[in-house]
Amino acid sequence: MPNWCEGELKVRGKKKNIIRFMEEGIQPMTPLAENLEKIKFTQGKYSTYAMSTCKKEYLIIEAGRAFIDEFMIEFENLESDETDILVEAFPARFAWKINAEKLQDIAKKYNIDIKILGFECGGQFNQLVEIVDKEIIKNEIITYKDYQWECPFSKMGG
Repeated sequence: MPNWCEGELKVRGKKKNIIRFMEEGIQPMTPLAENLEKIKFTQGKYSTYAMSTCKKEYLIIEAGRAFIDEFMIEFENLESDETDILVEAFPARFAWKINAEKLQDIAKKYNIDIKILGFECGGQFNQLVEIVDKEIIKNEIITYKDYQWECPFSKMGG
């Protein structure tokens, strides 16, 4: 069983690109790794939304052993939807460490930016990954002399 590098996965982009990433790039699974029906956004009169349900994991396809645990996304239906840049954030975890190159491939495929600061208390490191305009601008491993004292959220991950 791996240690988990956990943090808040942020995605930034146009509404249509974030929806496409969620519908095509995330696979709902049961705790026993059985695939479930894909995420579908519901178009309402005033908003477009999707949310997780309990007892599921959400595999980030093409990111290795990486999961989103739960989420709620609601976009207001606005006339500026085609031009507005939005940010959504999800609790996420990656086995051992974050693979920046795989996230870069996802960012290119869905035309989104991705950012995560992951915490791994077992290995006593943090990892900051940021992909903007399809380029990795940060992929840093952060260590501390005294991880438990100096690191914010020092009990996350592991």
